Amino acid sequence: MTNDDQHLQQPETLGGLKMADLIRYAMAIVTDDSIRTNPLIPFFLTHDYKGGWEAWLQAEYARMIGAVAPLSDFDRELAYPVPGPVKKCDLWFQGTRGAPLWIELKAQRRKGYKKAVQDFKDDILKIQSLPAAFLQANVNAAIVALVASATDVADLQALRVSRPSGTLTYMAQNGGKWFDVTNDVTKAGGHVIIASWVPYTL
Repeated sequence: MTNDDQHLQQPETLGGLKMADLIRYAMAIVTDDSIRTNPLIPFFLTHDYKGGWEAWLQAEYARMIGAVAPLSDFDRELAYPVPGPVKKCDLWFQGTRGAPLWIELKAQRRKGYKKAVQDFKDDILKIQSLPAAFLQANVNAAIVALVASATDVADLQALRVSRPSGTLTYMAQNGGKWFDVTNDVTKAGGHVIIASWVPYTL
């Protein structure tokens, strides 16, 4: 049986955090940035720096998780402890209780970057390739934040239509508020979208 054929249930992690919490923290970082006097995301996109804002997003995300969850350890670019070729994870959290949390967190690297959705899809495939026993003993998730172009929207729509196993969610920011656009992402072009996926049935 492949992972695609299974209906996995998310184990408890970091004091009971749920996928909705993990999405909400990413949304909060983007929202907080949008009301700053000198917001970082538009700054990096306007200057089109190659380094982008992914490292900042990951650092802020780790800080937020650490502020709300009882952590015993945290690391970046940690290799998944599974057989086969080395596969690294963006963010790893170990709580004082509950299963470890492995987060693949990506962001639009620069203004003209065309592969943010592909990076997200690659992370989904990476997680799907992990042994079922690992997925059942650890909490795994893929998240990407981007200012969606028409191409990004089309790619996200195609991903939804392909129905990857697990739970896929799209949230779009408009007018300072967030809306669930999972079932119709076609009107979210030009807005910040946070796409997330977990291999669990939620």
